[in-house]
Amino acid sequence: MCVVVPSYKNYKRFRYFFNLHTITQQHYSNYHVVIIDDASNDQGVRNLEQEVKGYPEIREKVTLVKNDNR
Repeated sequence: MCVVVPSYKNYKRFRYFFNLHTITQQHYSNYHVVIIDDASNDQGVRNLEQEVKGYPEIREKVTLVKNDNR
């Protein structure tokens, strides 16, 4: 199963962390998460990258796509 999470300027609400946590806490473990950032100018993606690096059990299950242009 692949879960695609579009995102834009979600730093203030910490939506990145909420979405990732909700997905990874499911009982089903055969998944891959693709988070697509649409050229946000906040720090959300950078913080999420650090968060994913800190959890080796999900590191290979998450792909971050950062669009440079809107």
